[in-house]
Amino acid sequence: MVQQEAGLPVAAIQLPDTITCATPVIQLNASGSSSGLNIAWTASNGGQFTGTPNSLTPTVNAPGTYSLLLTNPANGCTSSTAVTVVENRISPIANAGPDGLLTCANPQYVLNANSGPYSYSWQTTSGNIAQQQISVNAAGNYVLQITDLTNGCTDTDTVAVNINQQAPPVTATSPQILTCTTTSVSLGINNTLPAYTYNWQTSNGAFVSGQTTATPLVNDPGTYITTVTNPVNGCTTLLSVDVSENIQAPTVQIAAPNILTCTDSVITLTATSNTTTVQWSTAGGHFTTPALQQNTATINSPGTYQILATTLSNGCTATASVTVLQDILPPTVDAGTNGTLSCLTTSLSLNGSSNAGTQVQWTTGNGTILSGAQSLSPVITSAGTYILTGTNPTNGCTSSDQVVIANDAGAPIAAILAPAQLSCTTTQITLSGQGSSLGAQMQYNWQASNGGILFSGANTLTPVVTSAGTYTLTVTNLNNGCAATASSVVTLNNQVPIVNAGPMATITCQNTT
Repeated sequence: MVQQEAGLPVAAIQLPDTITCATPVIQLNASGSSSGLNIAWTASNGGQFTGTPNSLTPTVNAPGTYSLLLTNPANGCTSSTAVTVVENRISPIANAGPDGLLTCANPQYVLNANSGPYSYSWQTTSGNIAQQQISVNAAGNYVLQITDLTNGCTDTDTVAVNINQQAPPVTATSPQILTCTTTSVSLGINNTLPAYTYNWQTSNGAFVSGQTTATPLVNDPGTYITTVTNPVNGCTTLLSVDVSENIQAPTVQIAAPNILTCTDSVITLTATSNTTTVQWSTAGGHFTTPALQQNTATINSPGTYQILATTLSNGCTATASVTVLQDILPPTVDAGTNGTLSCLTTSLSLNGSSNAGTQVQWTTGNGTILSGAQSLSPVITSAGTYILTGTNPTNGCTSSDQVVIANDAGAPIAAILAPAQLSCTTTQITLSGQGSSLGAQMQYNWQASNGGILFSGANTLTPVVTSAGTYTLTVTNLNNGCAATASSVVTLNNQVPIVNAGPMATITCQNTT
């Protein structure tokens, strides 16, 4: 405390603080001045008191010149002094950095404030963060406030953090079903963009090509997974596609066929299938059916026959085959040797032969079968052609053979020339069998009846007879026993002539005769 001299006060003001953003109001301090005096403060050059300046320690909030006038009320003496208050309210320049973009590839963005003698405060959704550099993972506007540590002044800057984390809006198309005809299918994706990348993987399928394209080609059923990536933001979409398969083959079978035989020369093959689309074919056989797309087909030749069944929904096929055998072996028959009927042999027993078990039947168009037409030894009674037909009862096949039976029953000729007449002078004549059959095999036998008498030559063609009567010539063919007869009547002319000598007469000299 300075002692006041009589009549002269002392005015003294300490060096004031600087007005800053942190200290916007300061207190002037003139407590070192004389006390008990009248105080009068004045402000100039922009200075401003915050209240009534009636003490030695008034408060001010503006830079300027502050003057203090002390007056001794006792003697009117005065003393004055002045102080200049300055301010430092220069705000720092806040720079929050460029706007940022959150992506799937960069899910965090680093905000970095400008450096200086500052304190920092970032306003985030999670609260304020007092760091120069922070990392954020949410989109929004981030406000940076920096405070100049020298004056407490602040500045703010806003940085926008945008977000592009949209996954590719793609969807998978439903693939075709793998079948026997569709052996590979292309997978597909909707809403694709040229920039997208694809990475297909499978654990139970198989790729043919295009594993890094939107439309890979696959040839096995299974689950196919692709990662679709947008290279702009690194975001991905995971798609799963199930490829199914329908390679169920149809069922088809052929019933066991009959054997082709002579009686069954055409047979029907019958197939059963759970599909209606079939096609017959053959190796070495022959169809008689014009259409081969039915479950049944008729054939007439041995060979291998195949049916192909197709399921139209998936193109799958199945085949069945059957081998058709043929038994057309005919029986062996032999009608025997030719024979001849004669007048001695009026019937014959034919002597045929055949395989065991063969059914036989004799037929003739010009002969006569007396008995045994269904045996190997029938009895026949006339010349002709006899056919032996044998039938194999197993396959109905037949074969035939024939035998010709000749007729050697032609009768010889018996002929007698007209004989001469016996008379009183011709007491014997020779008959003549001229015209009768000749040959060593011919036997001649004359018989006399009605009084006839064979004198000689009864076994020749010229017998001598001596009596009128009937003479019969029998000519016999000793080879076949056939005979022919002829008869001739020999007459006798033994009539006595009538003699008439005329009337009785007398021979005279006149009638000498």
